Amino acid sequence: MAVCCSAARDCTTSTTLRTLRSRNLFPPFRFWLRHHQVILEPDLQTLESSRANLEAIAGGADASMVLYYTSTAVDPPATIYMGKDKFENEELLKYGLERDVWFHVDKLSSAHVYLRLPDHIESWEAIPEALVSECSQLVKTNSIEGNKKSNLTIIYTPWANVKKSGDMAVGAVTFHNDRKVKRYHVKEKDNAVVNRLNKTRREVQVDHEAERQDRLRQEGRVKKAKAIEDRQAQQAEQKKRKEEAEARDYSRLYTAEAMEEERRRKDQRKLNKDNGSIFADQDQEHDDGLDSDDSFM
Repeated sequence: MAVCCSAARDCTTSTTLRTLRSRNLFPPFRFWLRHHQVILEPDLQTLESSRANLEAIAGGADASMVLYYTSTAVDPPATIYMGKDKFENEELLKYGLERDVWFHVDKLSSAHVYLRLPDHIESWEAIPEALVSECSQLVKTNSIEGNKKSNLTIIYTPWANVKKSGDMAVGAVTFHNDRKVKRYHVKEKDNAVVNRLNKTRREVQVDHEAERQDRLRQEGRVKKAKAIEDRQAQQAEQKKRKEEAEARDYSRLYTAEAMEEERRRKDQRKLNKDNGSIFADQDQEHDDGLDSDDSFM
């Protein structure tokens, strides 16, 4: 009877573990019977995988798996990225940056590939052809139908020009302005380029909302520092202009020519004053003489 109970218990435990394993709630265990007891031993490799899955779930809906590639078609190298599937591409559509450029196979299903425009490239219209070619090769490779075809057209446009509305199917997009869409022709797959990019591939679990908040804080710090720098530069310019204005007002007082001119003016005023006194004395003497003449008459 005890053996039957033990067997029933073992059967129940085995069923429970299989259920948990199928639901991916716990990592699987290797177990066996020893003296009618269930011995559990964790599968460490699967445990690590399950831990990553649980962390992704805990990260919330904004956490998704993103594939990153590094292109050496330009120097410094450029970053290319895409979602692991069409659902994660939806997240990328929501959290792109103004300097991101979106690539896709024209009129066929494919991955949504993004180029993060390097700082040394002024605009999306100035992307070197070699870099456009590598992005296009990655798009072609990640298109089930397009990967088998030759002479494909790849379209690309700024991320901000990609339009997504709620009534569209997953992965479907349109554009705000069709004139801001460029086309690039891919004759055939370039395995050398694709292999080189695949060697740089990194698979990263990304919390887009957390990254957005960090980016906003960083942008806020940069803007604040820039505002302080501009204010200090403005104050320095105002101080400089004030000093220059004051220098113009008083410059004539301290030049050698101005001092010499002032000395001459003082000498002239003194001379005029002295001459005026002499003339006044002479006039006084002349008046006295006339008065004496009139007295004799």
